[in-house]
Parts: sequence; C-alpha cells; structure tokens
Amino acid sequence: MKYCKTCHVKYDTNLSKCLLCEGNLDHIDGTTKSVYKFTPYTKTRNPRRFQRLFLFVSGLSSAISLYLDLIDGSPLSWSLIVLASSAYAVILYLILFVPALWTSKLTKSLLVTLSGLIFVGLATRDHAWALDIVFPLGILINLILLSIMVFADRKRAFDYGFNLAILAMVGLIPGLLNLLGALSIVWPSVVTFIASATILVGMFALSTKEAKEEFKRRFHI
Repeated sequence: MKYCKTCHVKYDTNLSKCLLCEGNLDHIDGTTKSVYKFTPYTKTRNPRRFQRLFLFVSGLSSAISLYLDLIDGSPLSWSLIVLASSAYAVILYLILFVPALWTSKLTKSLLVTLSGLIFVGLATRDHAWALDIVFPLGILINLILLSIMVFADRKRAFDYGFNLAILAMVGLIPGLLNLLGALSIVWPSVVTFIASATILVGMFALSTKEAKEEFKRRFHI
C-alpha cells in the first residue's frame, strides 16, 4: 500500500504518484485499510439571479429618468446624474465581484469613481472641482499606496507594479489638461503629472529585462 503525505490519501494500487498533487507516494504497511479523503462538495449560491435583478433595476431606473427628463422639454439635467450613478453602481459591482488581486480592484474602482464624478460634474455644469482637485489627487493618493505595496510585498511586486504603471499613465492626463488650459487650479495636476512621469521613467530605467518583457506581453506590445 502507498501513501501521500501531502494529501493524506492511501492508495491500494501500483501508482507511483498521487492523483491529486502528483507527488511521490511512500510505501506503508499493507494491512491498513485504504482510505480516500476528498474535500466534501458544498453547493454555493448562484448570484446570477441577483445580478440580473440588479442590472434590470439599474437599467429601468435610468430609462425612466431619461424619459421623464426628455418629455419635460428642457435640457437633460437630473436624469444624467441618475444615469451616471446607475452606471457607476453596475460597473463597481462587476469589478468587486470578479476574482482579481485587491490592488487591481482598488485601481479600477478608483478610476471608475473618478470618471463618475467627472460625469456628474459635467451633468451639473460644474465640473471644475472634479477635474481640478478630485481627479488628480485621487490618482496621486493611489500612486503612493501602490508604490508602498511594491516595496512592502516583494512576492506580488510585479502585479502591483503592473497596476502602478497603468495608473501612472492615467496620471499624465491631468498634466495634459493643464497644458490645454482646461484647469483653473493648477498645482494638483502638476504634482500628479510629475509623480506619474517619475514613476514611469523609474520603472523603465530600473526594471529588469524579464520585467520589461512581461510588461510588453501584458500590454500586447
């Protein structure tokens, strides 16, 4: 009789490797009764019904609000806020419930939140606060967090670095908006642009050849 120390499974066969972990099997006393231990199957709840209901309610509320705002005869106003809020809730729900690294979820959630705030600002015709302050500072704070995680958790440094590179690219946008004269408060966009550019240059100059190849593969370059 043979025994797998990793899976704690006994085999009364001529196998040399475990069927579960493919590890080597050890010989034990053949008088012991064969025992096959497997993790019991537990049925998980299917969230699709809730997802469909959530998507339906979000779409219905957006359609009703747009219809009521259109028949009023005036330019669209509050319905755009409802539409932005519904779209934000749906996208955020999909981001949070899809299995992924938590920093990836955080980065995507931040970008979606900032985009939603900008859209709400455009809908209310008061977008300066979103573009001038919220957008650049939100990116800057997350850049700092991801930079700390790259050095704090070396095992997942590459995954954190990949999200950091994507966010740093987005962080160049406030600087471009400043060059185009679209911002009234300058310093948040300048600080974020400098930080993003510094991170991108540093990652390119200090990364290894293997890391550069992996970045090219992930970015399909």
